[in-house]
Amino acid sequence: MTPAELRKIRRVLDWGLAKLAAKLGVHYTTIARWEMGETPVPRAVELALREVIRREGLEEKLNQGRS
Repeated sequence: MTPAELRKIRRVLDWGLAKLAAKLGVHYTTIARWEMGETPVPRAVELALREVIRREGLEEKLNQGRS
């Protein structure tokens, strides 16, 4: 998952840094580092977020703007 993809998922979910951090059990600065590309997003986090998107029925909204 790229930093841009993580930011987009967070926007689609309408979650701030603090909320996403709390949901994932990490500090909000960890989310910021992932979004800035300082450290890679763990695969488990990517899978968990994609599952949340699926369960919330937000796949179409996430995929808007993709070719």
